[in-house]
Amino acid sequence: EGLTTYLADHLYKDQKGEGQAYRKQILNNYMSYVSLEKDMPLKFFKGRVDSATSSIGYGKTAMVFHMLMNLTGKNVFYESLRDVIENNKFKRASWDDIRSSFEKLSHTDLKWYFSQWIEKEGLPAIELEDLEIKQVGTKYNVHFHVNHTKTFFKLKVPVTIYFKNTVKLDTLEINEEENSFEFILPERPQRIVLDEDYDVARHLHEEEYAPVIARLLGDEKVTLVRPDGEDSIYERILMHYEPKDGVIISAKDVGESDITESSVVILGYDNPLIGRLYGNILAENAGFSILVRKNPWNTDKVIAIINGTSKEEVDAAFRKLRHYGKYSALEFRMGRNTGKAIEESQKGIEMKIDEEAAVIDISALKTLSDVINGVSGKRIVYVGEVHDVFAHHAVQLDVITGVYRNNPKIAIGMEMFQTQFQDTLDAYISGQMEESEFLKKSEYFKRWSFDYNLYKPILDFAKAEKIPVIALNLKREIIEKVSHGGIESLSEEEMKEIPDGLDFSDTEYKARLEEIFSVHKHSAHRAFDHFYQSQILWDETMSRSVDSYLMANPEHSMVVLAGQGHLRYGSGIPLRTHRRNGLDYATVLIDEDIDKDIADYIVFPKPVEGITAPKLMAFLKVEEGVVSIAGFSDSSVSEKAGLRKGDRIIYIDDADIHSVEDIRVILLYKRKGDVITVKVKRKIFFLDRQVDIDVEL
Repeated sequence: EGLTTYLADHLYKDQKGEGQAYRKQILNNYMSYVSLEKDMPLKFFKGRVDSATSSIGYGKTAMVFHMLMNLTGKNVFYESLRDVIENNKFKRASWDDIRSSFEKLSHTDLKWYFSQWIEKEGLPAIELEDLEIKQVGTKYNVHFHVNHTKTFFKLKVPVTIYFKNTVKLDTLEINEEENSFEFILPERPQRIVLDEDYDVARHLHEEEYAPVIARLLGDEKVTLVRPDGEDSIYERILMHYEPKDGVIISAKDVGESDITESSVVILGYDNPLIGRLYGNILAENAGFSILVRKNPWNTDKVIAIINGTSKEEVDAAFRKLRHYGKYSALEFRMGRNTGKAIEESQKGIEMKIDEEAAVIDISALKTLSDVINGVSGKRIVYVGEVHDVFAHHAVQLDVITGVYRNNPKIAIGMEMFQTQFQDTLDAYISGQMEESEFLKKSEYFKRWSFDYNLYKPILDFAKAEKIPVIALNLKREIIEKVSHGGIESLSEEEMKEIPDGLDFSDTEYKARLEEIFSVHKHSAHRAFDHFYQSQILWDETMSRSVDSYLMANPEHSMVVLAGQGHLRYGSGIPLRTHRRNGLDYATVLIDEDIDKDIADYIVFPKPVEGITAPKLMAFLKVEEGVVSIAGFSDSSVSEKAGLRKGDRIIYIDDADIHSVEDIRVILLYKRKGDVITVKVKRKIFFLDRQVDIDVEL
């Protein structure tokens, strides 16, 4: 069966220039259908009884013959097959007979080859690692390892080295579990790819393994999520999964484990689970459609979104799905296929080389005025920041004032404020509230903590010109709760504050966040998945806040101020907002690495010295409205003035003190060198005494 597959189906595809795709599909099917429990050596294959045995007996065997042809050469391959036929006419031929003919005509001992491919189960898995490139004179020394991550197989692996204008082809002899290779090349390579034509029977890497229907059909445990409303049109699908080892559940009851531990079938385009995973999807105009995507919470699994317009449409199409395993998306009309597609995936095991250094054409340098003119007319202008750098906030204010001059109907969206304090922001901007009261009621120092002087000029300008300032962020308590326990740790009341659309499918953004998370000193104590969920929740909430204001105020544009991590490559807020409303936007980053698609503009301002609020240089704790000193930092002005550990602060310059925020508001209006009077209660001989201490800040 495998030989027929190779010499008929594969040969036909190969002659059409589709041999690579056919072989990749063989490997895709093997990974989709052959579980550890269903795997077996080829010598035990007797016939096809299901998709797993078909993938082994037909697919793997075809790959074994393909590798044998590459090993012996085409002429020897066909002569050997003729010899097998001649010597075994009217007989039952075995793998040993095939080996005997190939050894005779190739004059080679092939015991190792037939032993590993016929007597072993499974496929090898290899990794290209530790790539190093060194320039030696005019040449380039390229060194890398190819390692086995599963059972060891002796392999000949094609390698393709791409240069700017040429390509070098070679073959790697994989004879050990860990293998080292070195090439001396005439120029710096751009990328190195192993087995890009799928000439080796092996496990596909995640980037090569497209989300296709076969992966869903081959998963023995599936979570099926009912539609929000009537589900009778999906009766056939529900009956299909009911007796299987899976879960049938409503969207509101789906937990994290239901998504992470299995593939998922979501019924209906209006199913709320779609919004929790992908934000939204474009609904297909078909009687029946299925869209298979990678599971963003577990990329080893897939998620299938199935939609039908009637029971007849679902019944007619669903029974045919097993014949379309290689596709990622299908459309049907009354059982007739009207559309199909396979999601693009990487070809071969690729290790990209660092791109050439970016270069700026000095003659094309622009000024900030050019940037402002460039972003004018956009409905949304995102301006990044490193939170504690004054120069970044100066650029933000320049952009705001420039955009305002071109069109006064703007709003300022700020990451620094949480949505529950929008009324407080409105009252302050309209002049109904003093700054000190605003800072306390918005809990600025408690929830953001960066020196308010960094943002004060922006808020002052907004207040003077009556420019609406929009709080973008979600409650910090919710973000922190999700970062420790995941979204499913939220209460029913907290879930009401979550945006409808949460898109987890940006794998490049996830990889960047994972890299940041891995170097965090507390990363070992927190699950990355929960950190990732909290970050998406943060981004999507800010995106929703931007969208909600602009949809309610169609004549306004908005300048959005946020940390650069929320803006780079558009992954955080910009693309999520564009998904919601499709509005034009521009992104401005400051002091950022120059990289393709990272932003529309990067500004490099000169340093700015800003005014900072002085500090007591004391560690404070609060218990039942009493602020006490727990210790001092090095060279503390408070300790130098005579304050002591354990002192309870009652007043500062006759202002009542009940919180750390009370102190920070007072210090906001002080400058270095000012003297404040701190009244404290202090234990002296077991009695509370009030002591006044003058502290020079």
